[in-house]
Amino acid sequence: MATEDHDFEEIKNIHLFGKKISWENADAKGPVGHLNTESLKNTIDELKQVLGESETADELIQLFSEAYLKRNNLADATRYLVHQLFGKYNLLIIDGDDKALKAQLTEIMEDDMLNRTNHTLVSKTINELETLGYKAQVTPREINCFYMKDNMRERIEYNSQSDSYHVLNTSVTFTKEQLISELKSSPERFSPNVVLRPVYQQKIIPNIAYTGGPGEIAYWLEYKAMFDHHKITYPVLMPRNFALLMDERSVQQFHKLGFETADIFKNTDVLLKEYVIKNVDKEFFLNDETEKVSAIFNQISEKVNGIDPTLKAGVEAELQKTIKAIKAIEGKMLKAEKQKQETGIQQIKKIKNKFFPEGILQERYDNFAPNYLKSGKQFIEQLKQEFNPFDFQLLVLEL
Repeated sequence: MATEDHDFEEIKNIHLFGKKISWENADAKGPVGHLNTESLKNTIDELKQVLGESETADELIQLFSEAYLKRNNLADATRYLVHQLFGKYNLLIIDGDDKALKAQLTEIMEDDMLNRTNHTLVSKTINELETLGYKAQVTPREINCFYMKDNMRERIEYNSQSDSYHVLNTSVTFTKEQLISELKSSPERFSPNVVLRPVYQQKIIPNIAYTGGPGEIAYWLEYKAMFDHHKITYPVLMPRNFALLMDERSVQQFHKLGFETADIFKNTDVLLKEYVIKNVDKEFFLNDETEKVSAIFNQISEKVNGIDPTLKAGVEAELQKTIKAIKAIEGKMLKAEKQKQETGIQQIKKIKNKFFPEGILQERYDNFAPNYLKSGKQFIEQLKQEFNPFDFQLLVLEL
C-alpha cells in the first residue's frame, strides 16, 4: 500500500456518471494513509444521491460507510474496502508504513542519505536508456528519503556548507551522527520516495513479478542497477491488464449509426466526418474539380516555362493557393452538412465521451461503481474470468 504518499490532490476526487465528487478536507497534509476519514461523511451522503435507490446501491453505500466511517484512517479504510471486494481471492496486503518493516530498510536508506549511491546508479541507467531512445520517467534525487513525523512528510537534503541534513519546510536539522541515530532508533520516521519504494517492496516480499501500468513499468526499468547493487531480487516486469467496458445499449446505438465496435477508438473528428460522408445527400467532395484546376495550371506552367522559366514558381504558388481555397470551400460544405445531421453527431460525441471521458481512457477516469451497480459482486468475478495476465492488449468487454 502506498500509504505514505502525500498526493491528496490526486486522490480526493472520483468521477461518477459524468459528475465529479470530491472529498473536502482542509486539514489534509502529510501521508495520505494517516488522514482521518470522518470528514468523508458528507461525500458518502452525496454518493447516496448519485447512486440512486437499488439493492446494489445500498450495498455499495453500506460498504463505503463501513470502510471510511468506521475505520481510523485512510490506510485502514482502503485495506478494509479492498478486502471486502477482493478478499475471496486470497490477497496479501502489506502496509510499508510500519516500524518493524522499515527496520529492514535502514541499511539501504543510510547508504542513500550518506553516499547518494542510488542517485548515481539510477542516473547512469537513465543515461543508458536515453541513448537507446527512451525518455526518463523518474528523476532520482541525491537523497531519496523523506522524514515523517506528526502528519508531516518532507524531503531530506544535505547541506554541504554546514555538513548537516535539513528537513525541507521545517526547522529540523541533523548532523550525520544524529541522522543515523534517528534512523536506527525510529526507522518509521523515514519514508522512501518513488525511487526507493520498489526496492523496499522487493526487500519485504521478493515478488516473482511486478505488475504495473505503462508509466510504472517504464520507471522500474531505470532501477535494475540499483537492485543489483543492493542484492535484491529484481522481478519480471508484467504490464497489467487493460479494459474498455461497453454497455449493450451504447454498442447497439453505435452500430445503428453505421459503425463497428472497433471504430470507437478512432478520433472523434474522424468519426464525425465518416458519419457525415455516409449520410450525405449529395456528393460534395471537390476532388474532380481539384484535378481539373491542377491540369489547367499544369498547361499554364508549360506555356510559362517556354517564355520565362523563372515564372514557373509563381504559377505553382498560385496553384497551391487555389487548391487551398477549394479545400476551404469543401470544409464549409462539410460543416453545413454536419449541421443537417446534428442529432447523429451529438449521439456520436456522447458515446465517444462515455468511453473516452475528457479524451482519457475510461479505466483512468471513471469510478468502478456504475459497473458494479449493474452486476453487483459478479462484476469483479466477470473481470477475473475475462482477463488473461499474459494478454497485453486492451480488452473490450460488452457487459
